[in-house]
Amino acid sequence: MRQNINDLQASGAQWDLYILGLAAMQRDAPENDMLSYFQISGIHGRPYIAWNGVQAVSGGSGGGYCPHGNVQFPMWHRPYVALFEQVLGSHIQAIAANYSGSRAQEYKTAADNWRHPYWDWAADGGAQLPQVATQATITVNGPGGQVSMANPLLGYKWQRFPLNTASNYFPTSGDRNCWGFPVTTRWPDSNGNNRPSLANQDLSQDDLKSNTYNVFTTATDYETMASTQSSGNSFEDVHNAVHSAIYAVMAYIEYSAFDPIFMLHHTNVDRLIAMWQAIHYNDRTQTQTMPSGGLFATAANTPITADSPLKPFYRDTAGNFHTGRTASDIKSFGYSYPEIIDWNQSQDALARQVTVSVNRLYGPGGASRKLKARHKHRRSGCNSQKDQTGSYAPPPAFQPDAPHKKYTALVDLERSELPLPCSVSIYVDGEFAGKISVMSMPASGMMHSTVSLNTALEKQGKSMVIPEPQGSNGSSASNSTTSQQPVISSDDKEIIQKQLSVEIKSINGTIFPVSSAPSLKMKVELQHVVPPPSEDSLPTVTSITAGPLAKPVDYSA
Repeated sequence: MRQNINDLQASGAQWDLYILGLAAMQRDAPENDMLSYFQISGIHGRPYIAWNGVQAVSGGSGGGYCPHGNVQFPMWHRPYVALFEQVLGSHIQAIAANYSGSRAQEYKTAADNWRHPYWDWAADGGAQLPQVATQATITVNGPGGQVSMANPLLGYKWQRFPLNTASNYFPTSGDRNCWGFPVTTRWPDSNGNNRPSLANQDLSQDDLKSNTYNVFTTATDYETMASTQSSGNSFEDVHNAVHSAIYAVMAYIEYSAFDPIFMLHHTNVDRLIAMWQAIHYNDRTQTQTMPSGGLFATAANTPITADSPLKPFYRDTAGNFHTGRTASDIKSFGYSYPEIIDWNQSQDALARQVTVSVNRLYGPGGASRKLKARHKHRRSGCNSQKDQTGSYAPPPAFQPDAPHKKYTALVDLERSELPLPCSVSIYVDGEFAGKISVMSMPASGMMHSTVSLNTALEKQGKSMVIPEPQGSNGSSASNSTTSQQPVISSDDKEIIQKQLSVEIKSINGTIFPVSSAPSLKMKVELQHVVPPPSEDSLPTVTSITAGPLAKPVDYSA
């Protein structure tokens, strides 16, 4: 079972092994070893070299293997995270074998059951870097007793710096994308010191919880859920915001996998996708053929289907690659998540169970479980005991929202017209509504994104609540069979669209005129949202789209 990192931290032996194993993986294998931390991280983007013999192809992008802005985004990352988990697990097994005495079996069992943790940035209180990933040193129980060590979750230190031993290797001492430091950083100052408070500030502004819920409640087909290649709310879009908020190495897709927070982040993305697949079990895989923009081992304009290869990940020794179809079930990779207890129950029952978790964790009427007290983990040597005085409160009673309106800006843009990576901020009549994070990869191609306008509109005094229909005597028709269906009437969405303005800002803070991005257009979508009748179902959403896409006003003009 893959656990929340906060729960794993309180687990004792598995936590010790995770920290010790990650440190060993970063330190022990040389950077030219195929299973080293460096080489596995490099699959995602730089240094743009073949991994496991899977060579570049003519007509490819010359970049990394990873398909961003592409329907393969969810399933490509699934075997990628599983590969990292498998290699890290081998380090953990080796370390567990060194424990002796009364705790030897405990650590062996812990190693056998260990799976990679996730960081749930969308849950209440989760939109900040895990505290344990921000501290310079960490104390764990090793085979020889308690040990304080450099924290491997803080960053990856290049074994050699600069690593300029080949023309396509990195980082060089002047590499702007790595900020010229010998370790990965997050919002570094001029001396290379991380500033996690700035990352947390950005994370808290991105409304990750409601944006995640929007995907669950509005993305009813696989392609929409999967990536920004299709219009609508996607998990890739939410994922982009987390990369951008952490800044520095994480903000550049071609470098991001070297930051240890990357795998915690992507394990959570995989978890959300697996939950969506459990709810939409008849739509678990891609059904539409879509073009590739070109990758290291995939030529541009290659038709992509559910059976297209997820290079460079082989699924067997016969040379067959994983595909979107073969990677669609997490069971085949030997793990699950706390919300997906899929044994001994039907697909319908599992879908209802996962929906309950979605509503409790991310819905406006639910709430994440709160710790009543902090876990105390006393470390006094290898035989120390862990006191777990914290306990979870029972989930709150189901309290659905009232029927309400939801306004969303639907945005289309062409990446090649923008200073990548960058952000596109949306304003309604001068009020900040939200921003779109546009990654450094791919360098070209259309991107589709969404920004909720409700918070900005509510700050301007506009109510989103839809009054209940009135009965013939003027009273509320609360007992009517139609009382939960809002009346859709004329709306001011066209007026709101005219009030939209945008600001394009590069990662270094430079503002670019909207005129430099002629393809950037948007329209306002109105949704009427009816709350679910019970916790095991999702809201009913009725959409009314405004007129054609239009060019927004330049906020900075």
